[in-house]
This record gives sequence, C-alpha cells and structure tokens, in this order.
Amino acid sequence: MKKSFIVQGKVQGVMFRKSYCLAALQRGLLAGATNLDDRSKVLCSVEGCELDVSKFMREILECEKLNSWGANIISIEDVKSYKDLSEHDHDNRELNGPLSLNGVELLI
Repeated sequence: MKKSFIVQGKVQGVMFRKSYCLAALQRGLLAGATNLDDRSKVLCSVEGCELDVSKFMREILECEKLNSWGANIISIEDVKSYKDLSEHDHDNRELNGPLSLNGVELLI
C-alpha cells in the first residue's frame, strides 16, 4: 500500500519529519515527509502492507508526543494523489545502521 496524507499539529521546528521517518523504519515501513507553507502541517507518505500502514497511522495520531521535543499530531487528512518518497525533503529509504535524531528522543 502507498499512501499520502497531511498531518496537522506541532510538526515544524520539532524534528517531526526525521522522527516520523525513523518511527516508520522501525516498523518496517518506508516513509517520507515535507514541510508545507502552513507551519502547522506536513505532507507525509508511507509504503508498506495495508495492515502495518493503518496501524502506524493510528499510533502516530494517538500518541501524546512523537519525540522529546514535543512533536505531535492532532489530525490526519488523506490526500488523493500519492507523493513519491523521492519527492520528499526527508525519507528513510537509505537509513541504516545506528540511527540518530541528534539528541532528540523518539517516544513512539
């Protein structure tokens, strides 16, 4: 399954994109994220089996904070067209080995 969506919340200036991509990778999913002009929104994409994608989206929406900088999501809005991972500012396709968020703790 390939899915793109817009998240709204405290998502810019709090390492959200890297936290999102790392959390997806830890669940065996490919993911990418791009900031939008509205500083409360980020466009995200995710690839994986339908069950895992649905579970991951539920987890990121329901968790209080994604990381120790307070990144959080208050809503998710589906978008009609898929944005390929290669088109995002950040993605996890080439991450491997020890992963770091530069001192930011992943909480999800």
